[in-house]
Amino acid sequence: IGTWWFAPQEARSAFSPAIMDSFSRATTYSLGSICFGSLLVAIIQTLEQIVHSIRQQQQNNLILCILECLLHFLQRIGQYFNKWSFCYVGLYGYDYLTAGKKALELFRSR
Repeated sequence: IGTWWFAPQEARSAFSPAIMDSFSRATTYSLGSICFGSLLVAIIQTLEQIVHSIRQQQQNNLILCILECLLHFLQRIGQYFNKWSFCYVGLYGYDYLTAGKKALELFRSR
C-alpha cells in the first residue's frame, strides 16, 4: 500500500517488484500478525453464533439477547480495529499488538 501511494510508478503492474515484495512480506513476516488479528475476530464470531443458537432454542431470554448484542458489537469493533492495525502492520512492519497500540494512539490524537 505504501509503495502504491508514495511511488505509484513502481506499482503499475501486477508483477512489479513493489507488488511482489509486498506479497512476500505479507506471506512471511506479517503472516503471524494477520493470523492473530483474524483469530481474535473469529473467536468472537464463534461465541456470537453459539449464543445465537442457544437463544433460538430458549425463546424470550433477555440475558442471551443482551449477550448476543454485546458480542456483535465487539465483533464490529474488532473488524474496524483490524483494518487500522493491518495498515500499520503492512506499512511499518509492526507486530499486531504494537500496531494496535499505534492505531489507538492515532484515534486518541484525532
